Amino acid sequence: MRTGLLSAILTTDEGALRADLILAERSVLAWQAGVAEALGCQRIIVLAARKSAAVVALEEACKAKGLAFQRLARFADLAAVLHAEDELLMLGDGLVPDRALLTPLLAPQGTAKPLRKIVLCLPDDDPQATAFPADCERIDAARCWAGVAVMRAAPAQNLDAFAPDSNAISLLLRMALQAGTPCHVLSPSERALCDWFWARDGAAITAHEHALIAQHRQPAVWNAPGLALAAVLAARMGVLRLQIAAPGATIGGLALLLIALGCAVWGWPLAAVIAAGLGSLAFDMAGNLARIRQSLLDRELPAAFSHLREPGRDVLAATVLAATLGLGPIAALGLLAVGTIRLAEQAAPPGVKACWRDRTAQLAVLALAAGFGVLAEATALLALGALAQCLFTKAERPFP
Repeated sequence: MRTGLLSAILTTDEGALRADLILAERSVLAWQAGVAEALGCQRIIVLAARKSAAVVALEEACKAKGLAFQRLARFADLAAVLHAEDELLMLGDGLVPDRALLTPLLAPQGTAKPLRKIVLCLPDDDPQATAFPADCERIDAARCWAGVAVMRAAPAQNLDAFAPDSNAISLLLRMALQAGTPCHVLSPSERALCDWFWARDGAAITAHEHALIAQHRQPAVWNAPGLALAAVLAARMGVLRLQIAAPGATIGGLALLLIALGCAVWGWPLAAVIAAGLGSLAFDMAGNLARIRQSLLDRELPAAFSHLREPGRDVLAATVLAATLGLGPIAALGLLAVGTIRLAEQAAPPGVKACWRDRTAQLAVLALAAGFGVLAEATALLALGALAQCLFTKAERPFP
């Protein structure tokens, strides 16, 4: 059986268990269990003297997912619950490793195949090895343990022969090395410091949360200012609001577009287009927040929310423009503009695609035009520009 061995023993300087620290709405222990589960572990064993909040929550989560769970107060009990042929994945106490890095290193043939037996190491001059010497245990003169190891469980049968106050993870690491488990030194190109994180205290947790958000937010591009603004605003929300921020921004965007539609019907064109632009911005923020939520929490929003963003946002925006332009034939211009913009987004080369996707910036331009009383002319020019993009682009290469 493939088993993930975790530890909830070490504490911060304030006396709190590292495993109980909350990183992006999940305990450090839950992050580690997620890594173990992604690598195909069918059982999670936690070395913990007591049932802390993180241990209790993890036990309930494992039961819900059908994973075996065991908490051991004494490391010597490992000898009784492990079999010689078991695969043992060990993670250092408080380590949150990069799952994207671990999977190709430990499971190059997929998690259905046996994991690669390996001890991950850092060079002795690595910044993390220097900053955390107690966690990055020295293996030899040139290498330190990186906090992850995969070994056969056979050596663990001898753990009951050691003193009860021994460090189980350290002992197993030494046993793995003595059994000839190969070492792999992580190079700077294989990882980034912000992705190989040791949870030491609350300040480090906060800094790492900001780094995670920056890593997973949509990158800003110069030709899509509305999308860039949405990404910045989403990042400012912080991880503590991810549970409600993504659906909240979607509902807020819907409400603003409905308000815009009401303003258009009542004959307030400038207010209508401004409200539509703000609603579009809220939808873009919701998309960023949903992406961050999925990456950090492994939780997807219901499909209805994504349908509201796409194509719901464009349907409402087109309706708002049509109602703002009037009830005559000119109303079709609003529908035509949004329709050709969607086609232009599909036909545009990669460098221009974001520009046509930026509904917020497009509506901001139309709001400016509405302020000067030339909304119909600006809408027509926007539609013609999108049409030109469609006509003169083929297979992502312009016609000669």
